[in-house]
Amino acid sequence: MREPERALAWVAPLAGVAVLLASCRPPVAKDRYVVEVLGSREALDRYAVQADGLQEEGRFFTRNQYLQRFSVEAGAGLLERPALSVRSRSEGSEVDAVTLQPFVCGSRPGQYTQLREDGWRFVERHQLMLTEDGRLRRDTDLERLLSYACEASPPSAGDSGEAWSTPLGTLGACSEPERAVTRVVLESAGESRPAHLCHATYLQRYGGAVHLGFSFVEPGSELPLTVSLWHCMDPLTAAYPLTLEVGADFPRGDCPRVPGASGLVGGEPRSAALLRGTWRISRLDFTDGGHLVGEVDAVFAVPGGDGEMRLHGPVDVPLLRIPFSGGIGP
Repeated sequence: MREPERALAWVAPLAGVAVLLASCRPPVAKDRYVVEVLGSREALDRYAVQADGLQEEGRFFTRNQYLQRFSVEAGAGLLERPALSVRSRSEGSEVDAVTLQPFVCGSRPGQYTQLREDGWRFVERHQLMLTEDGRLRRDTDLERLLSYACEASPPSAGDSGEAWSTPLGTLGACSEPERAVTRVVLESAGESRPAHLCHATYLQRYGGAVHLGFSFVEPGSELPLTVSLWHCMDPLTAAYPLTLEVGADFPRGDCPRVPGASGLVGGEPRSAALLRGTWRISRLDFTDGGHLVGEVDAVFAVPGGDGEMRLHGPVDVPLLRIPFSGGIGP
């Protein structure tokens, strides 16, 4: 079956009442930020790993792998935690460095703020891979499964917690340096909006599936409007530049993933179809850290409404290669 894309997610009448309610709230719990560096025992022995401002907790063996863990209390909250560097060193010299910053809990700011005020405790956990030659690798790839997660624990031990995660080591904002060349906008009803998040994904499934997705901020909602393009293909055997035109064997009838747009309408998820247009893939660098480069000019129906939306602009985004059936937004 073809799987359409789906959308991801008071004022007190008297000042005295507001004060009373505030005094009944549990104290705001302290958040923690955790960084785990995965690697072989030999790699962790050979290279010294340091994380700026984080305390080393030690080395652990879990789930058939070794990891070195660092953590720090984020007293002001994870939304205020600045970026930090994780470094690998050998014989006093730096081999590699990666910059990390909490972002997963902050991807749902309203929920995070409310639960934290209610006494929930948050832990944001990021993972890196230390290679045999001392390089630090971020993001899931075909040879590694990494997680960037937000874990929320309630104040009462009897209540269940919440968690959400992504295999991508950053939010994937279009303004990030590795995505800044992308200039995609969505035009609808005389208005033009720039894309907020820009993602390209390869799934090792269906003989290979390549995804290009964008999200657009919806005023008053934590859930964005998302627009996605999917194509089942083997990126290693395809000839580039590759131009996919709607109606000319695109979308492919045998591809379970379908291009489309999705968003919330009246609090309910709604999806809409790709109507016409083209997706041009000029270059697909199918290596660890490679990019998908091209251009899109496609028209979608409006989820749960009338009219059309035109998505267009140049694309140059990192390609996240996932060796399992899951994916990421948008």
